[in-house]
Amino acid sequence: MACPLLTGKKLLSSLLVVVSTTLTLKHTAASTSSLAFAALPGCPDKCGNVSMPYPFGTIDGCFRGPPFRVYCEDDHAVYLQEHKKLKVLRFELAQGEVLIQKRIATSCGVNLTGKAVGIPWVVHDGGLADDYPYLTISTKNQFAVVGCGITAIIVGQGENQPDYTVGCRSFCDDVDSNIVEDNSTQCNGNTGCCQASIPGNLKAFQPSFLKISGVNYSGVPCVYAFVVEQNWFKFKTSYAKSMELYSKLRTALASTDLAAQGTFATALKVMKEIPTYMEAAKTSMSAIIHGCILAKVTVVTRLETMRVRAHLELRAKIPRSYPALQP
Repeated sequence: MACPLLTGKKLLSSLLVVVSTTLTLKHTAASTSSLAFAALPGCPDKCGNVSMPYPFGTIDGCFRGPPFRVYCEDDHAVYLQEHKKLKVLRFELAQGEVLIQKRIATSCGVNLTGKAVGIPWVVHDGGLADDYPYLTISTKNQFAVVGCGITAIIVGQGENQPDYTVGCRSFCDDVDSNIVEDNSTQCNGNTGCCQASIPGNLKAFQPSFLKISGVNYSGVPCVYAFVVEQNWFKFKTSYAKSMELYSKLRTALASTDLAAQGTFATALKVMKEIPTYMEAAKTSMSAIIHGCILAKVTVVTRLETMRVRAHLELRAKIPRSYPALQP
């Protein structure tokens, strides 16, 4: 049951966002266009309104291997893993797409002004855990930060690589000014938005924020950090200097129609135990955004559409006909 909204200084600390992640299948002998993606004979083919094509499935004998097992809850919600952190909205394997759900990092109100300068704080719900052996973050994505006078970083883990850190600093002119200029859409680090490239083979990441000395944060409403497809996020200065973006996140949305829902995203691709893998990636997403307030009050929110893509590579080729099931 949904909890009532908190008002005043208790603002969102993280946002649960429904993400559309495109997974691209790689075949060694057959082209994607020549294959019909469907559930194996005798296997459940739908969970609510979500079709579940092979190699994904919900019961033994219906999925290709443990990484492709999904979970159907109450015949209406599909999850990639049993812990139900990533909700699936739609499988579109013919186009190489799967729609999922994840959190983005944000900090507002006392959760921002109350932090000490020079000491980073982690937003745990905004990251992606290394729970999906066939997925990595595509290099077609970028790390984006929105807010005034803030440094945001992601500490990531790559395949057979040590941990690394990527981040950027976002500044605003006249942070204390009540005048909001809405004529800039450039995300260059000086307008309330910055971007950083994502390294290859990224499997997991954790975002955190760091306040900058000399900034009066009483004039900074919120800061945000997320991974999104390059050249897709449409920034404007009012997102950094006002509550406009936050208000969009707070907008209640009751519709379950994907076409009517707000969107936001992170791109994933597959790489585990694959000698080669494609670098290109693109996704479209459509989603209800759920929020988590300081007191764990859940709100339903929406956000402007952002697109991401991801790549999936099967550990073995998918033949034209279904393989014999192993006992």
